[in-house]
Amino acid sequence: MKQTSNQLGIVVLFWNDSEKTIKCLKSLFNQQKQKFNIVLVDNNSDRIYSKKILDWLKKNKINYIKVEKNFFSKKNYNKKKLFYIKNKINYGCGLGHNPGYDFCLKNNHEFIARIDNDMVVPNNMIFKLVQRLQKNKFIAAVSPKVMFANNPKIIWLLFK
Repeated sequence: MKQTSNQLGIVVLFWNDSEKTIKCLKSLFNQQKQKFNIVLVDNNSDRIYSKKILDWLKKNKINYIKVEKNFFSKKNYNKKKLFYIKNKINYGCGLGHNPGYDFCLKNNHEFIARIDNDMVVPNNMIFKLVQRLQKNKFIAAVSPKVMFANNPKIIWLLFK
């Protein structure tokens, strides 16, 4: 399969937690071998938290685009790109992700990943998950084993 920049969209939802969100974003930008776009959804955080994250992006020379209603990217990007969506209200965890999913679908991402803002993603994990999906078209979803950050020998979540 030909790999395109719009192959994978990663939706990260956050609310009032810039520290964990920045750690999560760092781990995503450290991923190798896999092209993707990050869709960062702000679930109506207080301005101080959003500002810290946007300042961190600027400081690290990470370009981002603020997504307005009905925005389409209309082009593939050669490097990892971040799109920022601000929800007008806090929709909670379930509904809060939806604007990110909608953005990915409208921009023809073949795969969509949901990464919680308190997750730190090991190197090459994204590449390995996409490889698994590509190898078997009958698989609709994959999830890695999720470990506790402060005790990585204990499993927090495992789907079978």
